[in-house]
Amino acid sequence: MTSVRDTPSRGYCCSSWQSLCFWGCAFVVFYAAGLLAIYWLHLQSYQTAALFAALGLACAVNAARNRTFHCFITGPFFLLAALAFALNTTGVWSIPAGGLWATVVIVVCAALLLERRFAS
Repeated sequence: MTSVRDTPSRGYCCSSWQSLCFWGCAFVVFYAAGLLAIYWLHLQSYQTAALFAALGLACAVNAARNRTFHCFITGPFFLLAALAFALNTTGVWSIPAGGLWATVVIVVCAALLLERRFAS
């Protein structure tokens, strides 16, 4: 018999509670490791890049484990965003941070809308 916790949540997106909890735990582990590495290496200006790297890795783990639709879109995108923020921080690439954040919001919203529409 299927419990309420095992069925996909149709109220917000198609992710199950299990995949959301797993993703949250994976994110916390990767972000904590990233922050520890940043502080150990004295690279505090790379916190945003570490955030998006942790989000991308957590999405990759969640996509592999739970086959969550939006994680197949947001995982690689978050890793690219981490690279963009790192390049922006080093001065190799000069993009306004507001533009990068706006792109992140648009892609995440689009991924969740696509999941809601196409994922079963």
